[in-house]
Amino acid sequence: MRNSDAHSDVHFLEDGVRFVQTNFRTRTKEEKILTDEELGRLVEDLMRTVLSLSVGAQLFQVDNIREISGELFGVETPDSLRRLYLEMVLAATGLLEPEISEEGGTLAVRASVPPYQPPAELAEYVKTFFFIRGFYPEAEELELEVRWLGEWHCSLRVPADKLAFFDATPEHLAVPRTLRFLFSTVTSSAALPERSDEEKLTELGFGMGCATAHAYMARVMREIEAGLSDAAPLMPEALEYIDEFKEALGVPQDLSSEAKARRDDLLHALEDVKHLYRTIVRVDRGTLDPQAVGRAERRYNRGAEKVRRFAARFTFSGRLY
Repeated sequence: MRNSDAHSDVHFLEDGVRFVQTNFRTRTKEEKILTDEELGRLVEDLMRTVLSLSVGAQLFQVDNIREISGELFGVETPDSLRRLYLEMVLAATGLLEPEISEEGGTLAVRASVPPYQPPAELAEYVKTFFFIRGFYPEAEELELEVRWLGEWHCSLRVPADKLAFFDATPEHLAVPRTLRFLFSTVTSSAALPERSDEEKLTELGFGMGCATAHAYMARVMREIEAGLSDAAPLMPEALEYIDEFKEALGVPQDLSSEAKARRDDLLHALEDVKHLYRTIVRVDRGTLDPQAVGRAERRYNRGAEKVRRFAARFTFSGRLY
């Protein structure tokens, strides 16, 4: 900064700026003229670069906060410092003046959207939970209240352990774990009515969930048809996928008797699918006769067809929250 100021001159023109930089070693001057529009774009790029570096530095400290505090200072990070870091990260997402309170195992954050910009989508505010958890990993439940122009705009709540699902999540489990996270997140907004458990199960579980599950099952079946010996190593992953999907479907609790019956029907269908995967594992280990695969495949077809019908009947509108 000192050298830049000492070696450069700035002259304001009628519709731009003239920069003159002196190279004292070669005793030469370099001149560059920018219009107001060109200078504006340059300043905008510089501001974005500085902001990106600032946020990147904060996120680095979030990921390494314990190592930094332990190795450099030998003390735990002060609570006030955590609050300062969180305030800086939230500001980058458009939330200002956060008020942080802790009661029991719940960490509550109340922040405001600046008056000069409209509130963001709910999904954007859900993302802030991952930053909050990074600063407060000991919290059992996280809450966020967003205000705009002095009025309540939205509230969000999620159990912290549901965020932990995404720590080093294998690719094949991304969808069922995301579903469990969506089912566990409670949101209410001035713009959108709060979604009930039954709405979430019907649209996200029966619609989006079954569509992705059926696509996954079809991919596994192609491997099976290519050869049982090659497909056998994939079966533990396939079994894990079905188990995780079933656990996700079990999260919604406030359901009508009709929705519960539909869910039970789907869970039975998934058991039929799982039976084939389990049979292939046992045949590969030599504990079952290879002919058992043919019998299990008939049961699989029944279950897979039922999953397909769920995916065709229940569509996904695109609304996650």
